[in-house]
Amino acid sequence: MIWAIDKAQQRFDLAHAKLGTAQTQLQRFLEEQLEATGAIKSYGTSSSPSQQLKNKLSQAMTIPGGMLTLSLESRAVHDRAVATLVDDWGTNVGWQKSVSCVAIVHPADAGWKLATIVEWSPSDFPRAVRERLFPDVVVKQAVGSPAAEAASGTAVKSGGQAKPGALYSVDARRSNAEVRAAERLPVALVESVMALSPQDRAAVAVMIIESLVLKAT
Repeated sequence: MIWAIDKAQQRFDLAHAKLGTAQTQLQRFLEEQLEATGAIKSYGTSSSPSQQLKNKLSQAMTIPGGMLTLSLESRAVHDRAVATLVDDWGTNVGWQKSVSCVAIVHPADAGWKLATIVEWSPSDFPRAVRERLFPDVVVKQAVGSPAAEAASGTAVKSGGQAKPGALYSVDARRSNAEVRAAERLPVALVESVMALSPQDRAAVAVMIIESLVLKAT
């Protein structure tokens, strides 16, 4: 597994073109590596990220629910772009919200690195990137986004422990049977599920709740 990740990171670096040129090879590599053909757009720029984010988000309207990757010239510029996306994506009306997330890339000692993913809506991209390319990628949610609402819904705490109902709280339309089933979940089970990624957590939660609902009805 470690060997496969190292190999994938080497291929990522080799596929990455100089900033200011088309990132066609990088885009093709990511589509193959993440099994997301037609769902990724890759760009690189040395211009101010605040000027480029709106343009690139608009250009990515052709991949609704996909991932936009933006390569920047330094870690410092990366940090500014991440902060801008987290704080301003939701409030800027002109910034398109068709993609599920934006992946920010910057140069590192070992080569180009996909360091941070900022989510607008929940998707499998963060999990895929962690499992197949960069295990240490940081995942953040844009303020006011569906992804932030989902994350906060599964992070409800009570006395330092997760509430069982929090596993399913993203769906406000739960039936009474579902609520009763969620409240019967053991705390240890809840804590184990909460340690998973948001996508895996949601999938496991649905299976658990549906199983308990069947028993309760």
